[in-house]
Amino acid sequence: MEETAPGGSVASVASVAVVIETPLGEIRLAIDTQHAPITAANFLHYVDSGFYTNGVWHRTVTPDNQQADAVRIEVIQGGGDPARNAERRGP
Repeated sequence: MEETAPGGSVASVASVAVVIETPLGEIRLAIDTQHAPITAANFLHYVDSGFYTNGVWHRTVTPDNQQADAVRIEVIQGGGDPARNAERRGP
């Protein structure tokens, strides 16, 4: 992803900060636009359009709430506002 820097020069942006506001506090994300440019652009499209406003959480996985598997993950899965499902883009 590229961003216009002051003076009109183009600078490469490695990550974009996104803040999810919940009733229990903020969740801060760093979207890796360098290593996952297509996925990042798609996610940021939805963020910029307000698609996730009033979204629904499906599940959260932390090291504390999963089995003692060799592979550990940390993920928050959610979706957009159910009233806006028609706006979803294809994979």
